[in-house]
Amino acid sequence: MNVLIVGLGSSGQRYARVLREMSPQYRIMVYRGEHRMGLINKSLKEINLNIDPVSYYNLEELSWIETCKRDYQLVIICTPVESHLHYARSLYQRSEKLIVEKPLCMSQGEIEEFNQIYGLMRGKVLVGYQHFYNPIFVEVSKQYASMKFAREIQISYLEPLAEMNPFRDMSTHHLSSPRGGGAMLALSHELDFLFRLEPEIFGKLSTSVGISMIHSKNRDSYTLSSNAQVGNVRSLDVKLSFAPGKNERWGFISDGQLEISWDLKAKSIAKRHAGIKETFTFEYSSDGLIRDLLQSYISNEISSIELDKRFNRAKQIVELSLL
Repeated sequence: MNVLIVGLGSSGQRYARVLREMSPQYRIMVYRGEHRMGLINKSLKEINLNIDPVSYYNLEELSWIETCKRDYQLVIICTPVESHLHYARSLYQRSEKLIVEKPLCMSQGEIEEFNQIYGLMRGKVLVGYQHFYNPIFVEVSKQYASMKFAREIQISYLEPLAEMNPFRDMSTHHLSSPRGGGAMLALSHELDFLFRLEPEIFGKLSTSVGISMIHSKNRDSYTLSSNAQVGNVRSLDVKLSFAPGKNERWGFISDGQLEISWDLKAKSIAKRHAGIKETFTFEYSSDGLIRDLLQSYISNEISSIELDKRFNRAKQIVELSLL
């Protein structure tokens, strides 16, 4: 299989690492332009500037002219969000399938162009929300479906930007400026999960935006809420932030009889029903979630209906960020 990875930062290297582990026979090509970065370890805590990830993962580096002349079974776009459409527009006719790392894009005009690309590729576009495969989210979804009464939902995903990639100075990262799309897009795994639980909630949310740094235009924190009952939800409170402060990632759902809470930092779930509390822990890795996404997509295990749902959620997240 011929695979092209566009961008070789932390997400691009993760895809390269997982693909190489999946099959040494894959021909993995990469376009990274002028952007050069050393080898980033799996934990995203260290970088070795003396090791080139192209040679380490046995990749084939292409120039832009070469990139646009080849055909691929899969193209994976792992660049900053502001360039997603540029690369998708340039390469979708060269590939059978296309993965765009989350978030999809940044503007209504870009959504419309991605709609056209999605239609021309007959649904063969997937946005990289790999936490769809997170066993904690899978279990919470099952418990949510078993609830009988209106739910209360609380979600908090607070991760200071400076702590995201300790191996580098995040003040120069694209997320540190408005062109990175702000906290809602950067931390949108939680919204993909929320819209998966309750599709009706989109369009019924009230949103407040925070900007923590003086003279900055970067929207680094959001609060989303709904006080009127929408579908199965009687109240909702979602906090997303990469401003300086707490580092936590948890959620809580209750219908008055069953309570379920989760902590993605601790990789645990607590369930309380009829006065009995049970706690479960899970083993998974970011590489493992990427592997699950790639395997299901490459092997055509995702139905066209499910691909449509995932693409629509990705668009809704962008639309919500524009309000």
